[in-house]
Amino acid sequence: MEENENDDPVGCPPAKDPLSEFRRIAEGHNLIRIGDPMDENLIQAFYALVERCACVAEPFDSSDDTGSASEAIRAELGQD
Repeated sequence: MEENENDDPVGCPPAKDPLSEFRRIAEGHNLIRIGDPMDENLIQAFYALVERCACVAEPFDSSDDTGSASEAIRAELGQD
């Protein structure tokens, strides 16, 4: 049987939206109780971390057609 790379994706599944991903992480690390709202300070801290991750990735961005890691990070989890 021939292997199909598309059947075995690499990496994380796409986030539904940044806030649901932040909530999942916050609940998983006991920063908030399950179902409790996140306050604006926590949300802004997550967005700051996303931006820092994107900045760290910028030196590794490629100029070819494969896209940019930093742009992908910002598109997936950054503020609109």
